[in-house]
Amino acid sequence: MDKRNPPDKPRGPNQWVVLFIMIIAAIVVMNLFNSWMVQDVEKISVDQLYHAIEKKEVTSLTVSKTDTLYTVRGKFTNGKIFELQVIDGQDLQRVSLQNGIPLTVYTPFNFGTLFNFLFFGGLIFFLFMMMRGVTRQGSGLLGGSVARMEKTKDTFENVGGLKEIREEINDVIDYYKNSAEYQAFGLDPIRGILLFGSPGVGKTLIARAMANAVGIPFIHAKGSDFVEIFVGNGARKVRELFDFAKKHAPCCLFIDEIDSLAPARTYKFGHSENEQTLNAMLAEMDGFQGDTGVMVIGATNRPEILDPAILRPGRFDRKLVLPLPDKDSRVEILKIHSRKFKLSQNIDLAQIAQMTPGYSGADLKNLMNESGWTAARRFKGLIGLMWFKKAYIEFQDVSEAYDKVNWGKASGRKLTEKDKQCTAVHEAGHTLVSFLEPEADKPRKVTIIPRGVFLGATFMLPEDRVGYNKQFVLATVRTCLGGRAAEEIVLQEISSGASGDFKSVKSLVQRYVAAWGMDEKFGMVPYIEQGQFLAGSEIVASEARKFQIEERVCEIVNDLYQQTKTIIEENRDKLDQLAKALLQKETLEKDEIEEILKDNN
Repeated sequence: MDKRNPPDKPRGPNQWVVLFIMIIAAIVVMNLFNSWMVQDVEKISVDQLYHAIEKKEVTSLTVSKTDTLYTVRGKFTNGKIFELQVIDGQDLQRVSLQNGIPLTVYTPFNFGTLFNFLFFGGLIFFLFMMMRGVTRQGSGLLGGSVARMEKTKDTFENVGGLKEIREEINDVIDYYKNSAEYQAFGLDPIRGILLFGSPGVGKTLIARAMANAVGIPFIHAKGSDFVEIFVGNGARKVRELFDFAKKHAPCCLFIDEIDSLAPARTYKFGHSENEQTLNAMLAEMDGFQGDTGVMVIGATNRPEILDPAILRPGRFDRKLVLPLPDKDSRVEILKIHSRKFKLSQNIDLAQIAQMTPGYSGADLKNLMNESGWTAARRFKGLIGLMWFKKAYIEFQDVSEAYDKVNWGKASGRKLTEKDKQCTAVHEAGHTLVSFLEPEADKPRKVTIIPRGVFLGATFMLPEDRVGYNKQFVLATVRTCLGGRAAEEIVLQEISSGASGDFKSVKSLVQRYVAAWGMDEKFGMVPYIEQGQFLAGSEIVASEARKFQIEERVCEIVNDLYQQTKTIIEENRDKLDQLAKALLQKETLEKDEIEEILKDNN
């Protein structure tokens, strides 16, 4: 029997649903009865009524007040029922008494108000009971979406790199295989493992591989599934999750996005549902002994917002940081993701790894898959039927896929001669400055073929850097400003093509001033808060200080721009050669760039 989808127990209709349907049916019947009662009623005027009373043709009268009018219903001597509305009910009462006609006065019951009250009240009650039923039954682990259990097939053969944490992972796996030996030695049980890393580094893949290595089922839950509107529902789901894991021990319980389940509390935290969910998680981890046979693994790319209580020893004992892969690790990952493709002999995975610093495992997988698509389109157009038996990936396919992933697909739109010249000068400015700056990344390729929203692009060959030094930051800023400076010097006018460059410049110089402590005037006081593994930042300072930061950023950018203009003016001949070559060939590779810019004098 598949444990992931156990058969549901047969159950009858929900009693609250039946009750709600009966109430609605009763209200409908009452309204139908009321409508039937008013059928075949003759509408008459006030004069007709007084005339009939004087002739003794009326046997009885019933008066009810509705709002400002009186509704009169009566019966003629021939048995017909009549109805009308009058303004003066006192006069009608006087006339009827004078003529000896019995008159009954009553206050009517408003069935419309009752219907509205019962209908909306019943609807709210019904929705509440349905929500209660969903949280009781839908949060059932396998009947709902809180968790799913499976027998994973992923192995560490599918995981590249990890040389920094391989020893830690092996220790955890061996402990769960031979926990009795370690405990006999005196080691405390491992109660939990936290995986930190950027998106795409393989946190889920590693957890699945660890479960497979130990030989236990894999239970996967997401922290966002525990975020509820109603107080107590998230806490109950946490308890159900851990109870479920204990019942199916030995197993691996993997909680992804644990930052949404256990965010840090502050003095103004205040949200009772979040607090209860977090407290339930803390309590379960406190009472969760390592000898239960459950491997608890949490994963997040936002460790800075986790509550300190969840990080303390005794809850999550092991904290493994998964860095972005270095060049050697990228080569291993590329070997894994390229082994299903046929590769040309001219492909050097080390060269691809050198092109992709900062790429995660998921990025490299996507790059190879996109390279496969590029090769598939090429061979399908050349061969047609059975193309996949002869197709293979060449380095040019990888290069095209890399450019497409980063800059967009090359478009077929034609540029005017003026736009083409402006783009060539702009890209030549970037290329020239980056080539001449000793600390800057060197150009790998430059093109004036439009890609995506870009009219041209200069592709750099970045190095693997753990951090940035001051000279590299300044050189990178000057490289970004090279395009605008070249336009101003050569064309004597400026365009909007540098808008993307300015965003990069602002971001770099802001960090130079307010985050990295590189500016002499601002010193080493940081004013920018940013995540450890995610992009995005925020300046945390007074309004006056923010104004000073912006002033200083503008001052530094203007100084660097003047320096960039000086570099271009001193190498104007090389800039003109680059721009001319771009106008002729549209794309220049690394060797062609070096041939133009190398010193011939």
